[in-house]
Amino acid sequence: MLNALGLMVLLIALGALFRFKEVGGLCYDNGRKVLTTLVYYIFLPALILSVMSKHQPSLTTLKIILCSASGVLMGVAVAWLVYRRTTLPAKGALVLASAWGNATYMGIPFLSNTLGEHTTIIALTYDLLAHTPLLLTLGISIAIYCGSNGQSRRKIPWSELLRIPPLWAAVIAMALASLGVALPESVLFWCQTLGAAVVPLMLIALGMSLPWQALHQLNWRLYPAALIIQLLLLPIVVTGVAYALGVSEETFQAVVLEAAMPSMVLGLVICDRYHLQTEHYAAVVCLSTLVSMVTLPVWYALLS
Repeated sequence: MLNALGLMVLLIALGALFRFKEVGGLCYDNGRKVLTTLVYYIFLPALILSVMSKHQPSLTTLKIILCSASGVLMGVAVAWLVYRRTTLPAKGALVLASAWGNATYMGIPFLSNTLGEHTTIIALTYDLLAHTPLLLTLGISIAIYCGSNGQSRRKIPWSELLRIPPLWAAVIAMALASLGVALPESVLFWCQTLGAAVVPLMLIALGMSLPWQALHQLNWRLYPAALIIQLLLLPIVVTGVAYALGVSEETFQAVVLEAAMPSMVLGLVICDRYHLQTEHYAAVVCLSTLVSMVTLPVWYALLS
């Protein structure tokens, strides 16, 4: 486990190096956009097709979705209560940072390197079938409300759900699996080869995405609650739900570790788009990523 975590830290640090110092004359922002675009539109959909097309949706799939959704909903409820006296633009950013974890960009590398590559299906199900849909509905609703000081009448952009290549890949893969249709060997080989690039590229892009400069703008009294909710409360909630649902031991470990991931980076885009206080979100992302280097091994040890 330490070797896996060490590799993750190394790749994130390499990404951060590009952020602080131009390497080969390449601007970090352009480099990050190229990497994330390639992962989002090519490599991650290929990984999803290669993994999810082999697994038919089952009762376990539903249980993973319920575990994921329960963590997000509890995070939103508790964070909304904790930050009830905070200004709405700050409140929206902190609620998003508290409730949505980095289930893909850190979840897949951590699970595949600790529990085995076969648990990638759990990470993908946890994120694509619960985390992402909730972010693009409930999460954006919160952002719209808080970003306009509660006065906005803008509708939820449901069409956003139709513009997510990984989500489409998941739908196609589950349809193929349900119908018992296997991908041709050549297509499966192409998808597996492309999908192998996801983990290292995601971690490097994560290091390039983290706005470390936000740490100089910390309002320390606002962030401990978000860190406690994200890294402690949500894993406890998901532990209880997973236990109540009677999931298998390996699925139990995987969903709890997914719940223990730091705040997702994608929320920065939502904060910018809907005029929330992005600096608060950025600070929580950086701090939770740093603290998770300690808390994730602890959770792994407890679950083992």
